[in-house]
Amino acid sequence: MPKPKTTPQDVLDARDSIREWIKPGQTIFYNVKHVSASGMTREISLHFIEDGDIRWLSGMAAKACGRRLGKHDGVIIGGCGMDMGFALIYELGRVLYPEGVPCAGKDRCQSNDHVNHGPDRQMYGERIHRDGGYAFKSRQI
Repeated sequence: MPKPKTTPQDVLDARDSIREWIKPGQTIFYNVKHVSASGMTREISLHFIEDGDIRWLSGMAAKACGRRLGKHDGVIIGGCGMDMGFALIYELGRVLYPEGVPCAGKDRCQSNDHVNHGPDRQMYGERIHRDGGYAFKSRQI
């Protein structure tokens, strides 16, 4: 039986759901479930913690990013030579916050704006970062 197609509305609904579940500055955990024989493709599962419980995020993240879910219940991503788990979480932040993301505060913000942008670089919590890719912390499990 063929899998149902993901509609544009499914993508928007997935993005809205993830924005409700996870706020900027929270940590998304990832686990590399499978690496292809060539080493060029990975399947990475994503999780977050809510009320002390580990929640599976891979299905919604795959929809939100327009990616496929693999046989090992992880998001399929191609590439190598860098931290592909970080790359996937960065991509998720970019699709959730394409116009930028509010600063999450001193201990939670991942943006490089605090290092690279002149005298106001230490202003935490008072700015909108242009790059939504740094919305979340990433951590491998």
